[in-house]
Amino acid sequence: MENTFGGNDNKTYVLAPLTLGDNKKFVKWARYRRWEQFQSMKGTIPQEVFDRESGRLLEECNCKDLNESSPEVTTLEKTLEGIAYWVYLSLKHTYPALTLDTVEELITPNNLLDVYKRLMILSGIITKKNEEATPEKTEEGLTTEHSTEKVLN
Repeated sequence: MENTFGGNDNKTYVLAPLTLGDNKKFVKWARYRRWEQFQSMKGTIPQEVFDRESGRLLEECNCKDLNESSPEVTTLEKTLEGIAYWVYLSLKHTYPALTLDTVEELITPNNLLDVYKRLMILSGIITKKNEEATPEKTEEGLTTEHSTEKVLN
């Protein structure tokens, strides 16, 4: 089935489509990750700058406006950590007891991108047509590949 994948524990897992609520959770998670990463800079920059920026980032974490095009989201959603979090949000619908740490152990570097593509297709974020697109020649003779970026209809 297209919405299943084999975990590193030799079990089969069923992906659930992502919801708008999942998107909000991802944005909030991404903001907190950015704040946490900034905390590691303590002592390397002037204290007043650290305090000001740390406070600003924490305010963003608590902001109700969950803008999905913010830098922390667009950066993290393309990382291995971000992809694992999307898969975690999907699996929580079917397997509520799973933790993020467990999900990170289920996915391997060999199946990560395949699982991610399946999830994006299942959720309607990319279309199957685009996912299966193959390289083609342009009029200039250059090879191009179709993107698996978001498709807006």
